[in-house]
Amino acid sequence: MDQASERLDDWTIAKLLGQSSVRSVRCYRKMSNQLLADETREARNKLSEIILDYLDGWGEEYEQIRCDDCLE
Repeated sequence: MDQASERLDDWTIAKLLGQSSVRSVRCYRKMSNQLLADETREARNKLSEIILDYLDGWGEEYEQIRCDDCLE
């Protein structure tokens, strides 16, 4: 986890993530940032696709979100 999350206690992090216990947070703390990124990439990409689908027809001011750099 990054430095900001290391300053938060496990219970606060669990609540922010919508978890009802701290068990998963303790597991996350043991994982490397790269492993977390790799493990969540598919979900993040799926969420990006959903967001882009919703942007269809919203107008030019939202087109900057579609740039490749914003999705990676």
